[in-house]
Amino acid sequence: MARWALISAEHGAEATACALEVFARLTANGIQVGGFVQRKHVDEEGRKTFDVVRLRNQETAVLSGGRVAAKGATEAFFCSGAFHDEGFEAARRWVEADAAFADVLVVDGGRKLEAAGKGHGPTLERALCLPDKVVLLCAKASQLFHLVERFGLEEASMVAALELPVDPQSIERFVGQVSQSARVLRSHSTLA
Repeated sequence: MARWALISAEHGAEATACALEVFARLTANGIQVGGFVQRKHVDEEGRKTFDVVRLRNQETAVLSGGRVAAKGATEAFFCSGAFHDEGFEAARRWVEADAAFADVLVVDGGRKLEAAGKGHGPTLERALCLPDKVVLLCAKASQLFHLVERFGLEEASMVAALELPVDPQSIERFVGQVSQSARVLRSHSTLA
């Protein structure tokens, strides 16, 4: 099982912003990072839409909101929201492809949907099965207990955690812990 790290906040946008900062710092430290984040857009009328964004190259896919799903795509309704399967599928493909090179895989999707085993849940489950990776989970704080229980995270090795809001020194310590763990896992995988 992969090792895991956690960024939790009550508002998903806060965790995503922190994950982007952590991504930049990990990359600057020579750590290969893959995976995705969820990006929220609010239009002039206050309607929210969400995309998934691949960290490696900024490729995007529609996840939820007012946009129409692509031809042949379906929508799933959960917690009064409409989710486009194409967004979940794109995120899954990106994580699987990025696993070939990445030391750290970011999965920005730890909310009610994932706690119910839907949405990014299957992607998170696959990522956690990779033995030589650190999976960085961005989760809504109120869903953390359910996510730990659903994915058996209490039995996995947690390398670092941030519960937002935090100060810059806490982020730096977190990045250091994730970097160190990623380097150790990388060295073990090259020796095997």
